[in-house]
Amino acid sequence: EEIKLAGDVTYGVPTQCVKCSHFTRQKRRGQLLPPLAFNEDYLGNLLQKVNSRLGGINVILEPSAKPDYLKKATMVVGIDASHPSPNDRVSRSVAACVASFDVHHSKFLSSIMVQEPFKKVQHVNEEKEKLVEEIVKLDQMMISILTKYQEVNKKLPENIIIFRDGVSDGQFKTVFTHEIQALQNSFTTFGPYKPKLTLIIVQKRHHTRFMPKQAETRSGNVLPGTCVDDLITSPVLWDYYLCSHDGALGTSRPARYSVLWDEYGFNADTLQLITFHCCFLYGRCLKPVSIPAPVYYAHLASKRARDHLKVISDSHDRPTLGDMQKAVDTQKSIAMNVTYFV
Repeated sequence: EEIKLAGDVTYGVPTQCVKCSHFTRQKRRGQLLPPLAFNEDYLGNLLQKVNSRLGGINVILEPSAKPDYLKKATMVVGIDASHPSPNDRVSRSVAACVASFDVHHSKFLSSIMVQEPFKKVQHVNEEKEKLVEEIVKLDQMMISILTKYQEVNKKLPENIIIFRDGVSDGQFKTVFTHEIQALQNSFTTFGPYKPKLTLIIVQKRHHTRFMPKQAETRSGNVLPGTCVDDLITSPVLWDYYLCSHDGALGTSRPARYSVLWDEYGFNADTLQLITFHCCFLYGRCLKPVSIPAPVYYAHLASKRARDHLKVISDSHDRPTLGDMQKAVDTQKSIAMNVTYFV
């Protein structure tokens, strides 16, 4: 954690920590291995991470299969927030916003904000309290992202599609009321700038599972790319379920996507295809993952920031919110050029 903090915040140098014991394969009973039996899977994964942190690209979409929407000046965004547990040394919430800035949507900028733990609100008709999740400084985060995007590309994106993680059904109204307004307010900073905004909620915590009518795979799961957008979906919301990954073990859990805002005017098939294609852009894996890569990256960026805050919390008796924000502000050489949090 100290090495990551020094590399990201103090010096602006990409880092990669490695345990030597992970380089070689573990010998199983009765198995004969040569003296140097390297763990090829681990080494391959390690090289993917190193390449991303040095500014390289691991995966891109096949140009012929790429949706027209992603060929335009489009920025794909992932937003996530992590919160302190009761015994957590870090007593603040961390919000992360990551956004693609290249034509392949394989390189991502990031903006991190530390804020007070999300407040609890006592509902009138309920005895228990509920956490109301709202990213307080979302407008500042988007301004930072757009400024970096403009500096790299010499222009602003025409379209923005946002995948927002960590929101339950009961908090849709909060996101719709406050966060969409905050995003639109951030656009006014750049003059007469009004991109076409699309915001989609991504949910993984639900009890919906799919099974094929016939055994199409060895695992018994549905094939990757299976999408369900009727019969079991909401009668009032535009939502759909997408199983984008190949579940080798256990029953695959599809992600649920709820479209809260769409200024572009997507049809269902196009938006579902874009969502599926974004699941192929995760730089740590050469297969499609269960949720779009920007959501994964936002989660990793948030976790990376919490690692920095743990170092600050250990070295300061009572770090202020300002101290914590400084601990997650990465050097420009890192934040502008590489996906350091992969």
